[in-house]
Amino acid sequence: MNRIRFFLLSVLLIMLFLSTLGVSAALDRTDLRIMGPQGFVAYINKRIPELMKEGKIPGAAVTLVHKGQILQVRGFGYRDKAKKLPITTDTVFQVGSISKSMTAWGIMKLAQDGQIKLNFPLDTYLIRWRLPDSKYDHSKVTIRGLLSDTAGIAVQKYPGYHPSKKPPTLQEILAGKRFGLEKVYVKYEPGEYHYSEGGYALLQLALEEVTREDFVRYMEREVLTPLGLKNTSFRWRSDLQPKTATAYDMYGFALPNYIFTAKAATGLYSTPADLGRWMVAANQAFLGKNQAVLEQRACQTLYTPVFADYGLGCAAEILPFGERFVSSNGANHGWKAYYGLLTQEGSGIAILTNSDRGMNLIGPIMDDWFAWQGLNRRAVVVENLPLYFLDLYTRVRRIFL
Repeated sequence: MNRIRFFLLSVLLIMLFLSTLGVSAALDRTDLRIMGPQGFVAYINKRIPELMKEGKIPGAAVTLVHKGQILQVRGFGYRDKAKKLPITTDTVFQVGSISKSMTAWGIMKLAQDGQIKLNFPLDTYLIRWRLPDSKYDHSKVTIRGLLSDTAGIAVQKYPGYHPSKKPPTLQEILAGKRFGLEKVYVKYEPGEYHYSEGGYALLQLALEEVTREDFVRYMEREVLTPLGLKNTSFRWRSDLQPKTATAYDMYGFALPNYIFTAKAATGLYSTPADLGRWMVAANQAFLGKNQAVLEQRACQTLYTPVFADYGLGCAAEILPFGERFVSSNGANHGWKAYYGLLTQEGSGIAILTNSDRGMNLIGPIMDDWFAWQGLNRRAVVVENLPLYFLDLYTRVRRIFL
């Protein structure tokens, strides 16, 4: 009887959820396509606070790039609810897996400088640590495969560690020796797509082996500083700490700033203003106009699909009219982020939030941006499922099962 009642309640919850999707899908976005840049700015400046209130999201920021120029950078809400400190253009956020897109720039810089070959086996570059034996051919585990998540590497997601605790070393997380971590090994046939932060931990190690220096220092000197990203780092520097937003869980409780050992995969800190500068730089490098870090050919290699619509460090889709759309989302505990860029046209958007509920803002705003750009798509994000339905479903399941 309990299982029957649970089944009926589950059906009801699904119907309620689908009804919310119907309301969202019914929103008329046809007028967005004919809006000018300032009209769209005014539209989202009104819409974002409404979505934040509805989704109980404490803080957010949006950066718009239009035809190679920064159109707007603006913060909304609070970086600290208790102190009523507002989000500004220089508020620091964790950006989760957007870290991979920036790491890819560093690896491509090594390739451009002849220090690494994208199609060489990973084992060519490792000294301190080696992939454990598996049934698959390790010679097929290449740098390009790691960048595109097609190397067959285990470990989908790494946790963060409380800032008061000593985190494991890079070699310890690779070996899976502490905190119940899965070891990194070749779990799948190389060539198949399997999302893996373990692969980016290996890239972090490979970069350090090749350069004989710390990953963070190399990235700041060779990538971040030349791009003018002064408030962006793979380390929670002392100058960034006072400007860093407080993260909040789905219930609105404040979280500590968790620290990540696998920095290349998920440890980047950045600001709305810096992400705008980076998107402009990516557009210019793609067109060969600014090659301060990457030459045109190297940048275009990054944004060329390797498997389906996935490139090196980002999703990379070639649209019907030849334009390339690159994007990535980020999801650390208490943080949700997204960026998308039309590489040739130079139009893009970045959205940052300090809340586990952030995808309930990012999804609708991306739908609006796609409509404004005339792109026939919707931002299909699993985390866009209303969190109160997830919470209610979990509670019901505990009661009846």
